[in-house]
This record gives sequence, C-alpha cells and structure tokens, in this order.
Amino acid sequence: MDKPVNADAVDKVFLSPYSADWPREFHLERQRLTDALAQWQPVFEHFGSTAVPGLPAKPIIDMLGGLQDFSAAQSLMNPLIDLGYRFEGSFTERLMFASRDREGRRKYHLHLVEHDGPQWQLRLKFRDALRESADLRAAYLVEKHRLAARYPDDMKSYAAAKGEYLKTLIDEL
Repeated sequence: MDKPVNADAVDKVFLSPYSADWPREFHLERQRLTDALAQWQPVFEHFGSTAVPGLPAKPIIDMLGGLQDFSAAQSLMNPLIDLGYRFEGSFTERLMFASRDREGRRKYHLHLVEHDGPQWQLRLKFRDALRESADLRAAYLVEKHRLAARYPDDMKSYAAAKGEYLKTLIDEL
C-alpha cells in the first residue's frame, strides 16, 4: 500500500531549468486523458511556463482541458479521480485538478474550461505571447524568481501572488 503523501513536504516552490522532456510528458498525458475521457471529447493544450521553450519553470505540466459543453465538467470528476487526479477547486469558469508522481510531487495541473471560451483564449494568448517575446519572458522570469524566493515553502501564496502579477501582464497584451 502506498504511503500517504505529506503535501507540505513536497510542495516546495522551486524553478527548474527548461526541460525538453516537458512537451513529451504533456503529449503522453494528453493521450492518456483523451483516451479515458473520449465520451466528452475534450481538447487539451499545453500552457504555462513548461510550454515555453527555454523558460525555467516549476516542473509541473499545466494542461488546459477544453470542453464544448462546460456544464459537463462535473461529470469528469470521478473519471479524473480514477486516473489519479485530485480535485483542487472550482474557480470562475474553471475546474482545477492535480496529479502527483510516485514521490508525491505535483506532476500535472489540469484546468477544465469551456473550449474556446474566455479562460481558454486568455491562457493560450499569454502562452503564445511568452513564446514570441523575449522581453516578456525575461520580465516574467524575474518575477517568478522573486516570488519563489519570497514563498519557498508556500505554493498557495506563490500562486496567488503570481496570479496578481499575471493579471497586470495580461492587461498589457
């Protein structure tokens, strides 16, 4: 039997150098989820820092799961739990799930949203802007390092502070 995970012990905030394995890991997980959730016909995109070549990131693959009918998102709860995901919360137009590796570290974050809806478009717009602009990547990386140093043992505070920063960046796009 698996030992219980002490999430506080493994949810440290640290940035890893970019890994060429991240896109491959996304593709493998996307295929696993697409196969298991086929009846809902989700569309998956890789977003967040691990989707931006060369950008250091927390080694957690962010996935956007788009549903044509977002009201069906609740129906995916049990299938995702069966696949090893844990429900992390419900936010405006988004459900959040996380999956951990064998050591108990977060491995995947899955954000279920309406396909091509506002949340889908916003997240992909920011990912694409990071991919295209070296200046934006540099500014974002400085802020990520600053926040990681400020909240090394507090993933929730890191994420909240980064979210506020992202709002200002996205408003400028």
